[in-house]
Amino acid sequence: MKTVVCLDAGAAVLFRFLLARVKVAFFSARETLRRRETRRHLPSDFRANDVGCCRGHGLGDLRNAQRSWGNRRLCGVGLLALLLNDSLVKPIWGASPETLEPRVEKLEDGIGVARKSFLANLQRWRNSIVKSKHSPDMKRELSSVVVSAMRGFERDNDLPDHPALIPLSYSYAKSTQRIMLDAEKLRQDIVAEGLRSEGTFGVAQIRQLERRVEAIIEGSDSFRPGSEWHGKRTYLGGDSQGIHIFIDKVVGNQFTGRLRQSYQNGTSDVMEIAGMRVGSDVGFRTTGMNLGAGRNLKFDGALVGSRLFAQVSGTAASGKPASGFISTTR
Repeated sequence: MKTVVCLDAGAAVLFRFLLARVKVAFFSARETLRRRETRRHLPSDFRANDVGCCRGHGLGDLRNAQRSWGNRRLCGVGLLALLLNDSLVKPIWGASPETLEPRVEKLEDGIGVARKSFLANLQRWRNSIVKSKHSPDMKRELSSVVVSAMRGFERDNDLPDHPALIPLSYSYAKSTQRIMLDAEKLRQDIVAEGLRSEGTFGVAQIRQLERRVEAIIEGSDSFRPGSEWHGKRTYLGGDSQGIHIFIDKVVGNQFTGRLRQSYQNGTSDVMEIAGMRVGSDVGFRTTGMNLGAGRNLKFDGALVGSRLFAQVSGTAASGKPASGFISTTR
């Protein structure tokens, strides 16, 4: 089994310096031993300081001695190469499956903690319904909504979009933003290591790690030019309006597009939007109106798979503070 030692940049430089010193000492000792070995195999009358004074006899013994030392030298160099081979030392910028595995496990643990917290919040909300002053029928209906949401999340990772539960879904999406950003960076490291490991026995392990990370950030690359997001905007009072977001252009982390907000009377407002996406964090604002009264809205959102949740703030068309949440699906 091959042992891999991971060093940071300073330690790697120090190791290579020490390796060079060891090589110098090794070859110096080798030369000393070679001379001693040669003299030991020569007849006594040829053990002189000037070996070149041999006049023919004893030459076979001299060649045997040199050949014997050459075999030992090859064995010694081979052993040193095995012990101090550079391939056994990988600096931290050249990640390996052994260094990537703990990072994947940390992400999976973080997602697990966020999921447990979300389910606990749903259960607390359900308990508050039971203790509320709602009618028995209303309690049963709302409790059924929560139970269905918990089952859907546990089974399919499906976040609820019931108006009363969207704030909880939004909180969960925001709580995973740091994890998603780390997952994106980790995926880049895994892809780079996969290219370096192509054709080796470690490539299968790299591919498995990549699949585990992709399971965490599934659908996060769906925010691209031409993508459309359909859903609704809900208010604390329970009212809702249709939302349709068009992503027209994406340059780096910046994007522009349009947002259509539809009302129950059949009318709609169309707003120009511009914003930025970093990992799963998505923020945008209105920059103009194509249709409807002017307003200045801000959206602080997060991507979870193919879902986009955002909290609305700013100034509404009425001049009053804007509020509510949006829940959309690509």
